[in-house]
Amino acid sequence: MAKPATGQFGQWLRQWRRDNRYSLDQFAKLSGVSKVALFELEHGRTFNPRLATLMAISKATKVAFTRVAMLAALQKMQEGA
Repeated sequence: MAKPATGQFGQWLRQWRRDNRYSLDQFAKLSGVSKVALFELEHGRTFNPRLATLMAISKATKVAFTRVAMLAALQKMQEGA
């Protein structure tokens, strides 16, 4: 069984992908973000996404960039706490 997503951004991204019935591979193709990068973001293994990555996720999910960036910033702040 897969480890649950950690952090607000990772949880949101994984839940969005599952709610919209995208496999990791399908979402990687849709967004142009590698499967490895998406997996690591969802599982909190590394968290320092590039602006281009956040923009690609925003475009693929059709979620406002400001929301995607806010979730990413909140997760980054939690890491520093």
